[in-house]
Amino acid sequence: MNWSWLIDHAEVIIIVAFLLLAAAHVIRDCRLKKATNDKEESEQEASKKDKQQADEYYKVYEGHRGILRTWLVAYGIGAPVIVLANVTIWDKLQASPVAIDLAARFLGGVFCQVLLAFINKHVAWGNYSQHDTPNLKGCWWAKLTDKVSEQYWIDLGLDVLTMCLFIKATWLLVTKVLLA
Repeated sequence: MNWSWLIDHAEVIIIVAFLLLAAAHVIRDCRLKKATNDKEESEQEASKKDKQQADEYYKVYEGHRGILRTWLVAYGIGAPVIVLANVTIWDKLQASPVAIDLAARFLGGVFCQVLLAFINKHVAWGNYSQHDTPNLKGCWWAKLTDKVSEQYWIDLGLDVLTMCLFIKATWLLVTKVLLA
């Protein structure tokens, strides 16, 4: 298999996969709404034990989410710093035609994570504020943050895009700079 073609077209593949994931999410939402209407009464009778278990699962998710974001941002900043600190690698990188591409990919991955943190921060504030201040419950901001908080594909898509950018940047660094 010709891996270079796959790596060269990784962004297009990721965008197509992201769009397919979004389409699948919309289809799933339609199916879930129908199933929700059929089972609305049984869902309203969910036990307190189920709620506690969901809270425990969320705490685990929250911990892993923070760890992943920390690792991704650290890699996106740390890898370029290591390259810049090594004189031999820096000299090779300056002579390489992929230097700007490498920088863009590392910065792009960090940007994805900062954007995701920005979105999650404001969604969390919107969800908090509408429960803390009852007169905000029906406003446009509360409706928007409720809807966005249900869209897991945003987190998944930006995390996958970040990892793809970092993988491609690392691949270019190794193959076009270090081994060149």
